[in-house]
Amino acid sequence: MQLATGSPTAGPAGRTSRRSVQPFRPGSLVVSARPPSVIFTSACEAHRLAIVTAAPLTTPLTAPQLVERYPDPAFRNALRELLNIRVLLGECLISSNYRVPAGLHAPMKLTAYGEKLFESLTRQRVPYPEARLLCFLELMHLDLLVDPLETDRDALVAAIGDQIKSGDLRYPFVYGRLLYDRVADLALSNERSYLSEKETDEVLADTPQGVFQVGVFVTGPYGLLKSQSSRYIEPILSVPYHCSDMSCSTLHRYALRTALDAPINESRDKVRKTLQRESVDSSAWSTFLTITNKDAPKFIYDDLVGDPLVFIIGDALTIEEQRSVLAWLLDNTKGYLRGVAQAVGVRGRAADMTRSLNAAEIMQLIFLCSNKAINSALDALAKMETIRIPEGEVRTAVVNNLAVGPYNLFAELNRYGVRLRSATMNLAPLRFRRLVGQMYPFDDEPSRIELDYQLREEVADTLEAKIEEFLQKRRPREAVSRLVLPRYANVVIATEKLGIDSELFRSDQDRVNAAMWKLGFSLNDVLDVHGQFWLYHDAMMNACRPAPLGPSLGDIEQIRERSNNYFVTLEAILRDSLLYTAWALTTDHYASSHKFTYRPHVDEESALQTLKSFVEEQDSDYSVRLEEPLTLFPLISGFRILADYLAYCLGSKDEFQRDVESIPLWAHSQEIQRFPFVHTIPFLDLLPESQGSIMELLKETSRALLAAEVSDVRNELAHPRRPDVPRIRHALTVVEEALISLREHGFFRQVFREVRTEVDEAARATTIFADPYGREVVVHDPSYFDWLDLPQDADGTHFMTSACFYQPNVVLRFKTQLKSPYSELWANYPRRPLKPEGSDGSYRVIKTSISALPR
Repeated sequence: MQLATGSPTAGPAGRTSRRSVQPFRPGSLVVSARPPSVIFTSACEAHRLAIVTAAPLTTPLTAPQLVERYPDPAFRNALRELLNIRVLLGECLISSNYRVPAGLHAPMKLTAYGEKLFESLTRQRVPYPEARLLCFLELMHLDLLVDPLETDRDALVAAIGDQIKSGDLRYPFVYGRLLYDRVADLALSNERSYLSEKETDEVLADTPQGVFQVGVFVTGPYGLLKSQSSRYIEPILSVPYHCSDMSCSTLHRYALRTALDAPINESRDKVRKTLQRESVDSSAWSTFLTITNKDAPKFIYDDLVGDPLVFIIGDALTIEEQRSVLAWLLDNTKGYLRGVAQAVGVRGRAADMTRSLNAAEIMQLIFLCSNKAINSALDALAKMETIRIPEGEVRTAVVNNLAVGPYNLFAELNRYGVRLRSATMNLAPLRFRRLVGQMYPFDDEPSRIELDYQLREEVADTLEAKIEEFLQKRRPREAVSRLVLPRYANVVIATEKLGIDSELFRSDQDRVNAAMWKLGFSLNDVLDVHGQFWLYHDAMMNACRPAPLGPSLGDIEQIRERSNNYFVTLEAILRDSLLYTAWALTTDHYASSHKFTYRPHVDEESALQTLKSFVEEQDSDYSVRLEEPLTLFPLISGFRILADYLAYCLGSKDEFQRDVESIPLWAHSQEIQRFPFVHTIPFLDLLPESQGSIMELLKETSRALLAAEVSDVRNELAHPRRPDVPRIRHALTVVEEALISLREHGFFRQVFREVRTEVDEAARATTIFADPYGREVVVHDPSYFDWLDLPQDADGTHFMTSACFYQPNVVLRFKTQLKSPYSELWANYPRRPLKPEGSDGSYRVIKTSISALPR
């Protein structure tokens, strides 16, 4: 049944809606008077009499009139509950043979207005059960069709729960890649945006009930349960897919089809037409619900806790990680969740309870907890590495990447926990300014004195002006450290306001990082991927310093001691640089499913294989074997081999010409955007001067390191004979020069982060990215290359500054995806559809392992 609801939900105003709401439909009211001698013993009963004894409505009421007509808080709360139940009942899927059971209509108490509509529908041959349920689905127009207080809401919730558990009412399980993979296995036409009923049944066959929440009501395999937190995750009646166009990165959606010929759906128009004969307009119910929901503003405008948390759990966690979240909640919600779990038949130790549950069962139980509890669970499990998140990885929802509320919030998860970030606003500085006011209340004189002392270096007339100057000019890390760490009271306030568990983050560095992360700042502002190596390098240079009488025995011991870490780290740097550069310059990034994304755990092997194959095919003897483990000599030689391979490609350009079919259609259909990658090897599409400088640098790096005998120096230090210290110092100097040159040309995966953006009167933006060494790269917007999907992450992008493919400074740029449970979960994303088999356009289904969620 997809039952159109007809009027607004009881959700808070300002939430981002995923679907349009049908306008109100007109109706009339017939009332019946009660004898005036009746004595009422409660305000609710008196209020109910006021409803049924009121004069019939013939025109819509304004919001103030509705407020006057329905003043009782209990009545308003009951109405909001009915509205939320109605959304879930209206936004579901049913089959053609669906019939309304008694449990869905018997608990309802129709008003006189509703009775009139019901009688009209039965005269139009609408079956009795369907007619009563249709009054509930319409619920309100000029006046209410169903009495919220007299309706047995608990019985109605139980009946809906039974229908969900039996599968008579269906919701798609939209989290993770279950339905995404199911759709990808079907070769469906991209020329329509919906599935037929048959295709809908096939996609949803053997999949669990979907988990959604409207108000406190949560759907799922256990039926309809009540949550501690109110949320508005309305049913999503569509499934995601990627089209077959390799140049398209948009996540499309097919709408799921319900049975339109089911009696309840066939009669929907009769309801609307009946009400329209009375009045075209409805009463101002939406405004009435907004102004009478006193808690809504606080709920809507909370920028630190919100609904997107559940999307992270559904899309960004593996099944084992989801189980760990549920187990944590079972043990840390003071018995609440354990009691609910036992009520639905889940008992035992937390680890045992979760082991047999699938993702939908886990998700529904998690939805029952408060946002605060879910936030704490994710923070704790990330910090304890139960959810393993490598440094630099940020997890987000993939197929449910929805932004909600007035701030357009979405959730992110890293090793410091979960946070909410705005898709449209930079909330971090604003949150920090608010936190400063909470740590140093301006109405507290000792706090003002303390803050004035902390900002004593700022030149401004007032304390308020000093704060603004300080926050505008200081780097976020410095500002957070200066104002949060000086007093323990500040740490307590910051952790409480930002939702940080103080037991998890005890060191100053952890506290600052956690605070910055929760506020919304980047953590990459001090990230140098090779910082440890340079510490080793400085220590080695210091040990090899010239001395009048030569190095002492102590110096020699220091050199030997430090050389092992030094050369191991040097090997790691050269390996990463060589294979990353080979991958970057020789991979068809545009045709890749992970465009311009370096995955070391996958791409290192393919880059090494490219170089090995080239060596094996050459007649000349390179006198080196590129076999694992790669040591210094083959690594150093590898840079010359890469230069030779690039020269070979340059001399055989025609062999690497891109097929016409793989060039995007837009490339020759307009002149606003340009497609530069006409070869499958991007090096061939760089500017000639860029090609020449790259090959020369690679050759010179190899030549210099070989001439300095760096590999021999390393071997010499491994033996007991007295080392040649001047020779070692010379090798260290050459290594330093070579690595700096590689870094400056962009052959390291150095992180550049956005430091400032300037926009002129023509809306042209100039964004400056900088690395930890102060080198800057300028990116202009708009660009001729916006459709290439080049990464431009404010939190970290690798710019290969020497690989320029358009003047004056448009260069190749990449991002890194680290190996983790998250990256493996989405390893083959996006998936493109299979091509139809046969000329009749029929499709075939590949059976996957998703007939039921993993257990």
